[in-house]
Amino acid sequence: MILSGGRWTGWISSGRGRATTSTRTRSARKKRRIRREIRALPRRSVVLAQDETDLLLFPPLRAAWSRRGEDARVWLSGRNARRVIFGAMNLRTGSRLFVPRQRGRSGDFQAFLGEVQSRYRGWHVALLLDEDPCHTAKASLREAEGMTLLWLGRDSAATEMYRRALILDPERPITLFNLARLSLRRGEYRPAIHWLDSVLTFDPAADYAYVLRALAHLRLGDRAEARADGETAVRLGAGYRVPGEAVLVLTDLATGDTAGARTRLNHLAEQIGGTGRPTVTDAAWVGRAYVVLGEPARALQLLEQVRPRGARLWYYLRSRDFDAVRDNPRFRALVEESQPK
Repeated sequence: MILSGGRWTGWISSGRGRATTSTRTRSARKKRRIRREIRALPRRSVVLAQDETDLLLFPPLRAAWSRRGEDARVWLSGRNARRVIFGAMNLRTGSRLFVPRQRGRSGDFQAFLGEVQSRYRGWHVALLLDEDPCHTAKASLREAEGMTLLWLGRDSAATEMYRRALILDPERPITLFNLARLSLRRGEYRPAIHWLDSVLTFDPAADYAYVLRALAHLRLGDRAEARADGETAVRLGAGYRVPGEAVLVLTDLATGDTAGARTRLNHLAEQIGGTGRPTVTDAAWVGRAYVVLGEPARALQLLEQVRPRGARLWYYLRSRDFDAVRDNPRFRALVEESQPK
């Protein structure tokens, strides 16, 4: 995906192998789009390819053998250690910048961006990178302000990629969460709940996991479980409660409490409507609640205020909660404007 000048302009992946077989965009077209973005960069720009990797003191144990009836012996000493190496390579000169960190979270990526800005002070920086959660976090995007970000989008190999990541770090909550999100997208609600249970085992305060698990329970008709998870998400998300509150609106509607749902939703709309420019996340969660409540006009009005529009909004608009307005011309226009090209 490309983010240039603050505007999401679409999904891009490269290559022709198995990892991109579900992305029906032809390789030549992808390359043309990347080249077009690079040609449009201002003078005195530098293009860097960025990624990070995990290094473990003890490599993952993939296989072992022993005689029948005897326990296998695995030689380890001390505590496993981990470092995450953030790196960027100048595609013109081949020069490289590496920064080791103890973790691979958004704060670590932001620290790396500071090193990039320091190294290339006076240059306009364009980063070619994937859509790892540490890259897409709002704080990371703020840290990258002034840069041009060229996103390589995920495709059908995402699940396989995250499963491989679990071999390196089986306790990383964001990897487990992304596996849950992929399962939910495919309508596999029980597996999604399984992954989210694992997230909460390692991070009991992960309000975002409670939101997604509430939605999965709701899809399965488990309304009591959905309400319990929604209420927990609201309690834990002290600084940001919109998704949790929206799930509770959907739960109220599923249980027939239309009056309660309307009251909660109107209060939620007041909270996000102060600036007249809702975020993608706010508009998507509140908008879907309005559609399910039977007020599509208010949903469309809210969604049409979103700027910029792009792949993230398009992703949310694919939710089945918007099926009731799928054929509405205004909704189709939103999908068309947001859809990756």
